[in-house]
Amino acid sequence: MTAPRLTVVVPTRNRADLAAAAVRSALDSPESVSVLVSDNSSATADRERLEASCSDLSSERLHYVATPSSLSMPNHWEWARLRAVEETEPTHITYLTDRMLFVPGALAELLAVARRYPEDVVAYNHDTVDDWSHPVRLVQAQWSGKLLALSAEGVLALSARGDLQHYLPRALNSIVPVSRLE
Repeated sequence: MTAPRLTVVVPTRNRADLAAAAVRSALDSPESVSVLVSDNSSATADRERLEASCSDLSSERLHYVATPSSLSMPNHWEWARLRAVEETEPTHITYLTDRMLFVPGALAELLAVARRYPEDVVAYNHDTVDDWSHPVRLVQAQWSGKLLALSAEGVLALSARGDLQHYLPRALNSIVPVSRLE
């Protein structure tokens, strides 16, 4: 079976340096991964700096786009998704914010799972650096390292009870087939 064509969408606003780090982490991945940086910055200097950073990375897998006007976050993310589908023709999409990074090798592992289950949503845990508290701390998600299949009915039942955990697919923790998004 062929590898999914994954596009990592990196939506950003006025955080050029952080976005560039996120992009580098996503490009450190298999050749079947494209990265679309969607710049919604209101500051001209941030737009110029991020566009220059993307040009310096000079990868055929990297696409830089800027919103035509300032968009709200939900509208920006949807606009970016549509640009990603149009420019990179992916089979799968995930989002990586400008405040997130992929651990080296993580995308290769996720793609291996998506290759085995191409029609399924693949959700994954992620750790968090809590910089709202002092001292800053690393919050690591518990995990077994095992691949689990969850039914939509089971996840909905847990969600209805207010049991919202990392298994709940969100744009920031899942690889989703484009056909599911459409």
